[in-house]
Amino acid sequence: MFRDVECEPGATYRYRVDVKDEAGRRPLFETDLISMPILQLTLYQNCPNPFNPSTTIKYYLPGKARVAVEIYDISGRRLAQLVRKEEEGGSHAVEWNGLDDRGSSVASGIYFYRLTAGKETISKKMALLR
Repeated sequence: MFRDVECEPGATYRYRVDVKDEAGRRPLFETDLISMPILQLTLYQNCPNPFNPSTTIKYYLPGKARVAVEIYDISGRRLAQLVRKEEEGGSHAVEWNGLDDRGSSVASGIYFYRLTAGKETISKKMALLR
């Protein structure tokens, strides 16, 4: 069994297994083309969670979009804007170091991170332990 953890949604792959023996190297078998399904907009759970001093937020865009990744406190006040730009489709990641937009450390607690891509928005929560 082989698990390819680096394949991208929407891409097409072909796999081949070779045999190497005294006679040399030769193909044992090759798969037909395998197409990975295209995913919808996805926001993954931050890792690590809880975190200290920083965490990584990963997301997947099904196509090119204007993207914003923002951090909010539990009262709904925006603390930090990590991303605000147009990005190509595919997998992306951004790190948050527990600082607000002014560069001040935020306190331990529960925070929300929000991904907006085009007209779609997804939010998740995370915990910072100082």
